[in-house]
Formats: sequence, C-alpha cells, structure tokens
Amino acid sequence: MARHMFFGGNTPNGFYGRFGDILFLDEAKKIIYLKGSSGSGKSTLMKKVAAVFEEKGMEVDYIHCSNNVTDLDGICIREKGISMVDATAPHICDPSVPVAIDEIFNLADFINRDYVQKHADELLKLQGQKKPYYQKAYRYLNAAYKIYENNIHMNYQALDQVKLKASIEEEVRLFYAEALSARPGLNRSFFASAVSPQGMVNYLDSLIKGRTIVALKGKNGMGMEQMLTAIRDMANSRGYHTESYLCTLDPEKTDHILIPERNLAYITLNDYHNTEQHIDRVIDFEQFCDIDQLKECGKEKDYNKKIFEELLQEAMNMMNSQKVVHDKIEEIYVASMDFAGLDQAFYKILDIINDIDMKSS
Repeated sequence: MARHMFFGGNTPNGFYGRFGDILFLDEAKKIIYLKGSSGSGKSTLMKKVAAVFEEKGMEVDYIHCSNNVTDLDGICIREKGISMVDATAPHICDPSVPVAIDEIFNLADFINRDYVQKHADELLKLQGQKKPYYQKAYRYLNAAYKIYENNIHMNYQALDQVKLKASIEEEVRLFYAEALSARPGLNRSFFASAVSPQGMVNYLDSLIKGRTIVALKGKNGMGMEQMLTAIRDMANSRGYHTESYLCTLDPEKTDHILIPERNLAYITLNDYHNTEQHIDRVIDFEQFCDIDQLKECGKEKDYNKKIFEELLQEAMNMMNSQKVVHDKIEEIYVASMDFAGLDQAFYKILDIINDIDMKSS
C-alpha cells in the first residue's frame, strides 16, 4: 500500500520543511541519507527500494518533491523503522547517530567527474538562470496570500465564537470516556498538497482512503483550524499519535488531522481541498457565521479570490520556468552517471536493511 505526501513546501515565505518528522529517532532502526547532485539518481534509488517493500505488502510513505512532484525527497517504511531521505538543499539533513542508526550514501561517487567538469561553465550559467525564478515565485506567492488574508479576516469577523466553541466541545467529547495517558501521543506534521511547477498537487485521497472521514466544510477563517487543534490536542492527551497536514500557504495552520489508531480522518473541505473518498459526516462551519454579514462582503471577497488565483498561477508559472532550467542541469548529470554503480548502492542498501531484520529476529 502506498501513501503520498510532502514533507516540505513552497510557502509565501520560501521553502518550509518538516524533514525531522519523517521518522523520529526513538522509533528508527535505520535512516539513510542520500547526498549528491540533481540527476545523480537519488529519486530513482528510493523508488526502487520502496517498490521492494510495497511488493511485500508493506505500507510505504512516498515523500514527493514540491519542486518536481514526479521526484521523491524521501520514503519511509514505518513498519520496519526505516527511512531514506534526500539530504541535499533545500532540505539539508545530517546524521544524528552515525552508523548505529544513520548511514550516508554519496551518489556523487558514481558521477564521471571529467564529464561534469567539461560542462562547468554551462552549469554555472544555468544555476544563475535558475535562482531568480524562485525568488519571483515566492514574491508572487507572498502577494497572493496577503490578498487572501483579507478574505480570511472577513470570514473570521462573521464567526460566532460561542456557537463554534459549543461545537468543538461536542466533537472532543468523543475522547472523554478515555483517561489521560501517562505517555501522551506524538504529532507529526506533513503536507498533503503543494504549490509546484506542475500546479496545485494534492495527495489527500491516498492518506484518507479506507478511513472514517469527517469533513469540516467552510472557508478559511470560519474556525476549522480551532476545531482541528482541539481534536489533535485531545487525541494526544489520550495517548494517540496524530498526523497534522499543514496548509502550504500558511504552515502554522493545520488543514487536516489523521488519528491512525482510530482509523479516523478530519479533513478541511473547501474550494482548494476536495476528495473523491466517501465522507461519513460533514460539519458545515457556515452555521457558525452571520450569513448576512458574509453576503455583504461577497463582492469584495470574489474580487480578492480572483486576484489571489491570478497571483498564485503566476507563482507556479515561475516555478515551471525554473524547472525547465533545472531539467537542463539534470540532463548533464544524468549523462555522467555510472548506473552500474547506482545498482550496487541499491543492493548494499537492501543488505543493510536485511541485516537489521536478522539482528531483530
């Protein structure tokens, strides 16, 4: 079984990563850090390793790259306590417990250095072309969110906090029958979606499939975040681990919560989050708002939404222009790769994992 997600995202303030949440050290048996340039085979290697365990019927988390969603930034096989991560910029990671838990594989070892050095001037030129596109993308993204914040504020102004808090109290009552845990549950933070060169990409369905799904329907500012935070805190206090899926435009805000041990998902449902999965229950947050007040500012909100979407699209256009340059860089490195050496790395990684199994048995 495969789940798909992002551990980093393009936000209005630049790249934001949660790579430390992939696999906590106290549950890890092996974390493999891959170093190397673009086009050095990191994503290919992770896909090959993931396929081995998926074929064995294990659940695999595929952690996609928000700068090119067809590539991977990591994989995790939680059942075995194993993860692999791309430890290069913009998500540089370094081992905490070398050898005992952490391993480093430097895929630059399989690059034909003479070939790359011959293209040094071209690579420098391409790198210089690439950087400004992302700088512009983040500026457009920041401008888009500033406009969208006006709509969030208007929705919040129409919100009846008393009605909202009564509904939150009713929802968390589900946990009251259970005692507080001496060992509170842990929370991981991921992204279910990303602003990417390929557009707005959402993997929510792969995360909630087969679960009991409660949809919080409403627009940003109507209180869904408050309810999700209360549910997460209550679940953690009862010893349940949770997964928080962050908003890519505001990573301080949570869009969705999963409680895996209860097979339960709370998701936000609005213009930008939808699902093809069966929804078991819907909580409509407009019922907590002054509808007349919302209607009064409807024209302004429609205008803001239009400008927001235009700026968001321009941000993604800049990301796509960057990707075109990035692909040219990758082509040079791919042409220099020793793929036989990459295969050797694949089998060595499998040997390391099999060795863990033998020591555990």
